Amino acid sequence: MTASIEVSTSDFANMNQGLIHLLQAIDSSPGGSISTFKLLKKLKSTGYGQHIIRRAVKEGYIARKEQPPEGKGNYLLLNYLTPKGKALLKKISDVNNCNITN
Repeated sequence: MTASIEVSTSDFANMNQGLIHLLQAIDSSPGGSISTFKLLKKLKSTGYGQHIIRRAVKEGYIARKEQPPEGKGNYLLLNYLTPKGKALLKKISDVNNCNITN
């Protein structure tokens, strides 16, 4: 059984600033996707950043896909917004007039 609690969009944004910051970082990236390494660097967080990424994937706000390396190296794991993530950012931007801060 799943319980749901209604909260306003501004309250949701205030309680989930890390998630919102993550979604904004992905959205502002060229091409709409960013590697996990670059995303964590952009967020200036590794431990908590990984937690937020996993949460965003689990809740359906972002998706991830592997990209083969250019030449030698490891595969890149690219993060991009899902339609649900884009809708959340739009709704929060509409409510807060794009003034979400850390």
